[in-house]
Amino acid sequence: MATIRSVSVENRAVVSYEMDGDPVDGQIVSGKAFNNGVASLTATSTPPVSMVYAAEITFAGSSSATDTQTIDLSDFEDIEGVAKDGQGLRVQVLHVITDPDNIGDVTIAGGASDPYEMFGAGNEIDLPPGTDMQLKFTDELPTVSGDSATLATDIDLTGNGSDVVKVLIALG
Repeated sequence: MATIRSVSVENRAVVSYEMDGDPVDGQIVSGKAFNNGVASLTATSTPPVSMVYAAEITFAGSSSATDTQTIDLSDFEDIEGVAKDGQGLRVQVLHVITDPDNIGDVTIAGGASDPYEMFGAGNEIDLPPGTDMQLKFTDELPTVSGDSATLATDIDLTGNGSDVVKVLIALG
């Protein structure tokens, strides 16, 4: 069995501008004002990471029908195939890649029965084909809970036809 040593999170966007006019014609300037998103998360960092869900999901609908796949954060297998229960933890990192050949958007939302609401109650996010999105959260998200009074375990992904999405969720 493996123990998570660390999860590196790097959110970067560098924009290069080629300047026009005197006296800077042809000079290249890079904008890096938003490149402060580098973090290494461990079991003792803030926020912490102690468990990871990772999967490539292929939807089973026809080209005209949608299909919903549910990720249950209280009952999943890690990358080694070991059963995991994320109860008592929070989502710290969500990384989603939608295949560029997908038919349509992939929707991420709290599950229909026991919603884990990463984006607030009743909110969802739609990712078009070819999207590579990574979000680093703080400890402000809900705790994964199987308690009957505060069920919050499921994340639903909805896609079309044989769309493909890769998902990595770091919990801690």
